[in-house]
Amino acid sequence: MLIRDVLHLGTIDPLDRELIIGMILGKDRSFVLTHPEQPLEEEDFKRFQKLIQRRETHEPLAYILGEKEFFGLSFNINQFTLIPRPETELLVEAGLKILQGKQKTNVHKKVAVIDVGTGSGCIIISLMKSLLTANYSLPTTQLFAIDISPEALETAKENARRHDVEKSITFAQSNLLNQIQQDLQTFDELIVLANLPYLSEELYQNTEPTVQNFEPKTALVSGLDGLDHYRKLLTQFKEFSQEQRVTFLLEISHEQASILEKILPSFGVKSHTIIPDLTGRSRMVQGTF
Repeated sequence: MLIRDVLHLGTIDPLDRELIIGMILGKDRSFVLTHPEQPLEEEDFKRFQKLIQRRETHEPLAYILGEKEFFGLSFNINQFTLIPRPETELLVEAGLKILQGKQKTNVHKKVAVIDVGTGSGCIIISLMKSLLTANYSLPTTQLFAIDISPEALETAKENARRHDVEKSITFAQSNLLNQIQQDLQTFDELIVLANLPYLSEELYQNTEPTVQNFEPKTALVSGLDGLDHYRKLLTQFKEFSQEQRVTFLLEISHEQASILEKILPSFGVKSHTIIPDLTGRSRMVQGTF
């Protein structure tokens, strides 16, 4: 059986077939397209058939391949982590901008950068890699990656090792900030990035089968309006802000912008901005206590 013989098997998208074959052979897509005469071993063909069947049941390609690109880097993912999405790159870009500004103005202040609900670790690892590329000085800045799931946290650690930043990030199992409160008390400022569950039950019921049947619901849904997790986190920010400055970057859904506009002042937020994604839909809220 040759590569060209299997490029038309199954009912899935041709690109998916090419990527699956490449993964099995340990090659990239360009190799698959330029080497149609490459033979497939019988075991490789059987594996290809099984993976094609999984894709035909709408399992996301990223879970089948076991990785997904985010912010120019490739990340291991599994059933314990969400699939990184392009819109989440806004958090990395905004966090990088904030830290680059502070490098010039707050040289002696201790700053903690916390990725709450880190999942695969794509946000904090991408941020760390970008800071290193930009020659950002880190003597008074410490990065934290926290998650309530030990399995997700282990995946994040694997990705940090993969990208050579495991020694630059502190990993901790925590329900929001509960288990690391004492560690954060020594810092002058907290910068919190979070892509927590933010779908309402109604929105979740309208998601694609690829989401409902395969991605962890606990990492997606948060109460009737999708803001239960963020309300708890904002309450914690309010407590920290009595002694420290707190800057937060939260990914949200478009429908939540108007709700947040109403409730943020009640938590003591001094100022905030709703930031749109590339489609113009509200995607992130940035604020300060």
